[in-house]
Amino acid sequence: MIGKITSDVASKIKNTDWQKIRHSLNPIATNSHLEGAFSSTGDSLLIRKISKLEQEGNFDKIKSISSKLYERMLKMDEEFKKLPPVLFARKYYRGIMGENNEGVQILQKANTGDIVTPDSGYAFITKSKDVADSYARYLDNSAGGENVFMEIKIPRGAKISRNPFHLREAVMPRNAKFEVLDKQEQEGLTKVILKYIPSK
Repeated sequence: MIGKITSDVASKIKNTDWQKIRHSLNPIATNSHLEGAFSSTGDSLLIRKISKLEQEGNFDKIKSISSKLYERMLKMDEEFKKLPPVLFARKYYRGIMGENNEGVQILQKANTGDIVTPDSGYAFITKSKDVADSYARYLDNSAGGENVFMEIKIPRGAKISRNPFHLREAVMPRNAKFEVLDKQEQEGLTKVILKYIPSK
């Protein structure tokens, strides 16, 4: 039996250590996710570029960009496969903005019923509507930006990397596909309801 941890001992344990303890007891997030392996903007842009080159079969170009980063991506892809599936359908949110954002362009052109891949990288999503809304509104439309707010339905049995201890966030696998269930212009935002289609 695990003994009770006193408040004095608990106060000395760093938050990151608590995350590791919780993760070891209930591994619902990939190690790469918890370690913040792909949280930098620079890495995110390169990951998207490498993913597209991978789809084109251009591995020589990938090597010239960063073989090490590609190896880390493949490692995280394998970590996703080992995650336990979600037991119940879940709802998450994501906000993106910027007229040069490929995801914005894809969703602006999409119609209800379309199957889309708005992000070729590892997309961060959150259970907090407010957090997603703040990201979607980071640029105002009057400043030339485009703003998209997504409601994302995750079906039972899907495998996503969940870290409820940081912004109630989760990370989607690379090249995640979605069905567009609804799309409306509301309150200065393009609001899209998406349903995740897990890869087989």
